[in-house]
Amino acid sequence: MPRRAAEALLCVLALAVAACSGGQPEPRLIDTAGAVTDHAFHFEPSHLELDGGMPDADVPLVAEALGVDLRIWWYGTPCQKAPTVTVDEVDEGLEVTVERGPPVGLRPNEPCPDMAVGHALDLVLDREVDLEAVEARYVRE
Repeated sequence: MPRRAAEALLCVLALAVAACSGGQPEPRLIDTAGAVTDHAFHFEPSHLELDGGMPDADVPLVAEALGVDLRIWWYGTPCQKAPTVTVDEVDEGLEVTVERGPPVGLRPNEPCPDMAVGHALDLVLDREVDLEAVEARYVRE
């Protein structure tokens, strides 16, 4: 294959890969409080300890977890793996807002299973925060 044809083929392949990988939304953390130093999203985390009960269908659960300052639990579908979680500073604490996000990873016309699964976000903070001073809520879809 001549060099020019090979370069053209590589360019087409690179464009195709970039177009395909950029099409799915990603989970996002927006830290307007400037309090988060590290974080990790966990989707359907059967391996994580859940302290303090289960999240409510109407309110995410804020809990302690080993090795992190806060663990935020919420329910979504198995396909809702692109949430936007916002951490805001309010009064003496934090407000955490979970927007579950759109379904991802589905082929066209493929339905997402209509079931609730737990998702979590671990937060490491630059300050001590009393769990009682953390409020969590969902953005209503």
